[in-house]
Amino acid sequence: MKILKIFGIAATITLVFGCSKSFLNDYPKGGAVSEEQFNENPESFEAMVKGLYSLMITGGTSSHSDFGQKSIDLKTDMISGDIALIRCTYGWFESVERLQEYNRSGLTSYIWSYYYAIIKNANLIIRDTAGVINPQTANDTIKSYYVGQAYAMRGYAYSALTYYYAKWPKAINVDENLAPVYLENTPDVAQDVQSLSNIFSIAENDFVTAKQYIARYEATKNYVRLSKVEINTDVVSLMLAYLYIHKAQNLIHPESDNYDKESDLNAAIALCDEVINSGNYPMLSYDKLLATGFNSVTQSDNWMWGIDIDAETTGMLASFWGAVDVYTYSYAYSGDIKAIDQNLWNSMPESDKRKQWFTSKEKLAPVNKFFDRAKIKGGDRNWLNDLVFMRVEEAYLIAAEAAFLKSDFSASTSYLHTLLLERDKDVAATITSVTDEEQLKKQIIYNWRTEMWGEGRAYFTMRRFCDVYFKTTYCSANTDQNYHRGDNHLFEKTIPAGDFGRLCFVIPYAEMIYNPYISGQSEFQHE
Repeated sequence: MKILKIFGIAATITLVFGCSKSFLNDYPKGGAVSEEQFNENPESFEAMVKGLYSLMITGGTSSHSDFGQKSIDLKTDMISGDIALIRCTYGWFESVERLQEYNRSGLTSYIWSYYYAIIKNANLIIRDTAGVINPQTANDTIKSYYVGQAYAMRGYAYSALTYYYAKWPKAINVDENLAPVYLENTPDVAQDVQSLSNIFSIAENDFVTAKQYIARYEATKNYVRLSKVEINTDVVSLMLAYLYIHKAQNLIHPESDNYDKESDLNAAIALCDEVINSGNYPMLSYDKLLATGFNSVTQSDNWMWGIDIDAETTGMLASFWGAVDVYTYSYAYSGDIKAIDQNLWNSMPESDKRKQWFTSKEKLAPVNKFFDRAKIKGGDRNWLNDLVFMRVEEAYLIAAEAAFLKSDFSASTSYLHTLLLERDKDVAATITSVTDEEQLKKQIIYNWRTEMWGEGRAYFTMRRFCDVYFKTTYCSANTDQNYHRGDNHLFEKTIPAGDFGRLCFVIPYAEMIYNPYISGQSEFQHE
């Protein structure tokens, strides 16, 4: 791979600051924390949780296409086809564009290792604080607040494993084995795999516990959310709501499971309503849609969860902004542009203001969605623009999808109408009259893909609605329908029928080799 060079005194200074001590070094370790130790140094809990969040922006490899959560977001959006790599001079992201990440190394291994690192660190925090708080009677709200965030992050990681590694494009049986489970008291040795159903339950229980713990502190007069990287109850609510709609889609639940699909969907809608009705996060308005650049956590009221990047935490060239923004000195500026898929862009009506996030003049790069505020080509050499992990617009999309899945088309179109009033006033004027199931389904998919472009939701949308993507009832790999991507893709413009396994993730080689419960078992092969 070629590496872009950094020139100038400012770059040298940034590199020096980038090596200084920061919360990136605060890795949870050591024995359990006692009540006395915590009272002497309550900041230790905060440092441990910050160390957990730092994993989200840490690459962990020498690759300039690996930079934590946002690199996974970009790569999986590319696998869905919604992001097209239109040139590849430096080699980064090429294997993703070629759809070569389905094997047991590369991205499939990176995602696995990334989420299990979060699980391990969350487990350490939960385990090491077991003597400090009582799950049933905890009165020290600040302690509950920190431990609640650890539970939320563990649930976030386990839910992600179900989204990425459950078998597909076939319908998924919840009793099929998925992945090993490690909890706070699990011995630090290889563990047996557990079913998709069990891992759903673990994630759900973690979210419920997290919300209870965090809510204790939020209810006090002392509560202050110091930054939006700290998970609050609203963030947990959408994490859980997202789990529910995924669980309700394309899953085979045995009769013995007694699965109450409508209950999950009602819960998802109620959780979204909590977030929407809180008034804490006004939607990004029509007038500001092309003005924010999605670059500032402090100036984006619609962001629910995000991180303020500074000189100590920037990834410089190897960063989300380096990968997507032509105004940031890095790979996109140098020509390796990640553009919106031509077919998707063509499908956007002119009345949809989101279409202006991309321009044909700039080869459909997201020049009006993700941009450095100065808007000078290659001008930003500080790499300090912020990162968003969740925003309020997702609440409307989740609620619209949940209502659709329970055949409440009136409620579904109502949520879409509220969103579209700030995106496409022409469609907003007619959306509430839509009663055709297929038409409404396509509107939900379209709005997930356009609203959340480049933010890591496209792959999951493709999984939940694979019948629409692949034009088959059960997403069978035996379909005779090819999957066509836009002509602006550098490689793999057409995915042949029966070759959809290239869009899947499987348990990586290292786990297959070293975990005795998995090694040699054919059930962990995609068909």
